[in-house]
Amino acid sequence: GPYSYGDFLGAKIAGHVPWLIPPSWYAIAIVSLDLARRLGWGRLGRIGGVALFMVLWDVALDAAMNHAFPFWKYDVGGVFFGMPLVNWGGWALTSVLIGAAFEALGGLRAAPDAFVRTWAPRFYVLNSAFSVGICLVYRAPLAGLAGLAGILLAVGLLWRARHTAPPALTRPALA
Repeated sequence: GPYSYGDFLGAKIAGHVPWLIPPSWYAIAIVSLDLARRLGWGRLGRIGGVALFMVLWDVALDAAMNHAFPFWKYDVGGVFFGMPLVNWGGWALTSVLIGAAFEALGGLRAAPDAFVRTWAPRFYVLNSAFSVGICLVYRAPLAGLAGLAGILLAVGLLWRARHTAPPALTRPALA
């Protein structure tokens, strides 16, 4: 649905989109791609996984940034703390396109380094939990609980994938 950004996020590209929004989308998209890769779902599954992780991240984010702070507002209003439900469809479609573009460009390397392996899931959870916290503090507990459910679903999917994956093949050590 139609929405507009407030002035709280600073200068805007062409007077419409704050400069901070594209890097934010890129950061959460690349983390979502890494998390989707961990699920072991194959190419189309990774693309869908990117969309899933990004939409789950948005559950509390939009309520926090639309309801609690003047970061953005939906000109038409909506049933979920001022946000129209069609917004999640837009997130899903945009995220599928981003995931498809990442895959077309080669995705991520097969085995991320230890830093990414350790911090990508933590970054995702902390980033999501920040929005959940804002919702809880600024009287949007239902959005906070929905965001918490999204975090638990994401973590549950990652945990299941990690614990049901076949053991990695190891090479014998060279003497």
